[in-house]
Amino acid sequence: RWSPDGKTICFLSNRSGQSQIWLISADGGEARQLTACKHGARNPVWSPDGKHLLFSALLAPGETFSQREADADAQTEKKRKQPMVVERLKYKSDDLGFPEGKTQQLAIFDVVTGEI
Repeated sequence: RWSPDGKTICFLSNRSGQSQIWLISADGGEARQLTACKHGARNPVWSPDGKHLLFSALLAPGETFSQREADADAQTEKKRKQPMVVERLKYKSDDLGFPEGKTQQLAIFDVVTGEI
């Protein structure tokens, strides 16, 4: 998506393993990664002033938007060894996969300071 001033483009890329939000100048150069959400980020939308990005991400209870993949490897490994219990008819999304207790949350990223 183009920024409101037309100088910057934000886009999704999975080059870091999960789909994250990246930023690149319209003039070219190297892209820089903005988000580092454990389950990826999606749907970025610019604020009218171009200083913030609204995005969504899946979060499990107790997780934060900036929790990196390495921070939760031990928890993930423990969960992989246990079978998945399905308690409702709609247990999977073709877009998101198995939610496994995670919910879709919104966050605002400050492009100037880099804080969520």
